[in-house]
Amino acid sequence: MKKVFGFGLLIAAVMMVAFPSCKKDPKVESVTLSAKTQSIKVGEEFTLKATIKPADAKNKAVKWESNKTDVATVDNDGKVKGIAAGEATITVTTVDGNKKATCKVTVTESSVTVEAAVVYAAYQGNSNMTGKHFYSIILVNKDMLNSEGKIIKVGPAYFFSISSDTPQPDPNYAPKMGKYTMGEANQFDSGLIIKDPKATFVGQVTQQGVVDRVPFVSGELTLADGKITFIGKDANDVEYNLTATGSYTFTNGLDEPFLNEPKQKTTLTEEWDTGTLIGQAIQGEDNLKQVTLQTSANANGYGTVVVFIVDKNAAKLPEGSYSVAEISQNNPPVANTIWKSAGETEKGLYPSFFAKRNGNKYATPYYFFHSGTATVTATEITFNITTHFGSTLNLKYTGSLDITAAPAGAPMKAFRAIR
Repeated sequence: MKKVFGFGLLIAAVMMVAFPSCKKDPKVESVTLSAKTQSIKVGEEFTLKATIKPADAKNKAVKWESNKTDVATVDNDGKVKGIAAGEATITVTTVDGNKKATCKVTVTESSVTVEAAVVYAAYQGNSNMTGKHFYSIILVNKDMLNSEGKIIKVGPAYFFSISSDTPQPDPNYAPKMGKYTMGEANQFDSGLIIKDPKATFVGQVTQQGVVDRVPFVSGELTLADGKITFIGKDANDVEYNLTATGSYTFTNGLDEPFLNEPKQKTTLTEEWDTGTLIGQAIQGEDNLKQVTLQTSANANGYGTVVVFIVDKNAAKLPEGSYSVAEISQNNPPVANTIWKSAGETEKGLYPSFFAKRNGNKYATPYYFFHSGTATVTATEITFNITTHFGSTLNLKYTGSLDITAAPAGAPMKAFRAIR
């Protein structure tokens, strides 16, 4: 027994010497980077660290690559350098297993000196602050505009909100000329640039809107006839020196949705005998619904769109008197009212309004309901309306007063304007 046991131990020892291990070298399973995004200025550098798993992987060699070497470069050690303003993606790839990880690098200028142009300047009212007067100014790089002054390509836009004195009389709603300095947060004194990331910032103009917004945090804006300048910094410590030369005019931003309504007061008297009344629910209102009257074009080519607020169970427009009223977050809808018009926005025309009608579209001039009343009887609706700029509309509708339900979930729509 002892000999057999000793022989077995000898065999085991020989096997251990001849075959020390059957375990294979660990392979790379994944790689991650020390940062997924990073912002730097032109000329600045930082180093990305690649972490490979498992930690005992035998071959930890990696390759580095930038998809835009004119924006940012990377060397064999992961050191990234900003070359020019823009965005680049840095990719690390493992030699073993071809595993990848990326870092989006945004490179900004350390300073920006450009010839700009004024694309918007307007009085914005007091924002419910008695005695205050606010103005908005938007500049873009001059080379972003065509000969008609329209933006034709992607590029930076510079947004400023300032507090100033009472605007000059119509038609130029200009603030006081001179210097405006950056205020502190929630400081709205006259002579200040409003320090608010939603009002004073630099961003990129794209087809999807303004993106990559960075607030201005310090600076001085100077207004003069035929010239606007800004010298300051943004939150990324980028310095700006902007100069816009050429004539510009401040408009009344409060009237912008109503610019296509004539300011010259007039009286219009029109009638219709055909139209539709579409009813639909109002979100958050259990007892009310909105009913939209949309007339066909009459003999003079005019049509009107009016939104009534009525009891949710009404199958026919209820008889009675209706007053034009504002409906907003602070003014919830009330029965027997007409929705005061919000004017014209980039989405279209908002009820209630009166205009020339061409098919399913409406043409200028538009007249927007501001105040007044409508009387509904069993057979007709008569309107006596004052528009935004004071014109008078004497309207009569003698078509069907039956309410047709809108498709379930249909939102209140804006009506299309002819462009």
